[in-house]
Amino acid sequence: MMAFCGEMSGGALFRSGGIKFAGCRMGGKLDIEEAWVSRRCRKVGVQMMTTSAVNGITMEVISYPPKKLRESSAEEKDVVVDSVFKQIFGNAYVMESEREEVAVAESRFRAGRLTVKEFARQCALSETYRRRFFECCTAYRAAELNFKHILGRGPRSDLELSEHVRQMNDEGREAAINALFDSDEYSELFGNDTVPYRKFKGTYPNMVEFVRTGYLESFPGTTDKALLQRARETKNMNLNHVLSLEGAGIKPKVLNLISGDEVKMGIPLRPDLELRTPTSGLDLGSVPPTTIAAIGAGVVLLILLLNAVF
Repeated sequence: MMAFCGEMSGGALFRSGGIKFAGCRMGGKLDIEEAWVSRRCRKVGVQMMTTSAVNGITMEVISYPPKKLRESSAEEKDVVVDSVFKQIFGNAYVMESEREEVAVAESRFRAGRLTVKEFARQCALSETYRRRFFECCTAYRAAELNFKHILGRGPRSDLELSEHVRQMNDEGREAAINALFDSDEYSELFGNDTVPYRKFKGTYPNMVEFVRTGYLESFPGTTDKALLQRARETKNMNLNHVLSLEGAGIKPKVLNLISGDEVKMGIPLRPDLELRTPTSGLDLGSVPPTTIAAIGAGVVLLILLLNAVF
């Protein structure tokens, strides 16, 4: 943070802590006034650095770095395409058959005819996204995921969430998704050349946004289609009836058996779906208790009679 100047007889401009000041070295010594200016600039520079560091800690605690694309190589475009798929589809694997649905948009993007924003929009409007995050979720869960995938945050209030759900119901999911992409917030945060990313900061305008964003945040190895997370959040009362297979986005399947104690903890049993092994003999489970008691009493009397006779 110190100011330096060369051996010169004239004045020169120096920079310390982001502030320019005039100084001069005469015979290798600084006069009193120049020394005071140097100390003052060092103090201001430290204050500026400290303020910047504090802001960096409090405002950007957990933040995913943005990915921008302008004039890029084919390898860099591969990275951007993978980043778009990871963000829009909730970190779930996208199968080849599903990528074919956005193959035209991907080709146009690689050819430079689509921006990152428009490519991400086409992915969010695809049938794959609809199957994964509309057919398999409640309306409020789908709205929360829209905010997470497109704006990188959770809803700021119940009013914002309800308005998005109303727009999906009245105008359709395409209109609701386009409204997020066309919003001023998206333009200010990501523009046309940045892949949307999750912004989980240390401070927020209100506590609701912080709680919802933290609630929607997941571990790097999980996806937004995780069975347990979806079952808990949608309060699904029939966990043997899986809404969709993990990462596949296919139509509902009925599973007879689900292994794993953690899964069974949140899954009420479905006797009508569980496999039953055929048994032979008397099925005591279907006999009324009074009948069982009568049979037991008869056996006891028979034993007493046999003992009396013999």
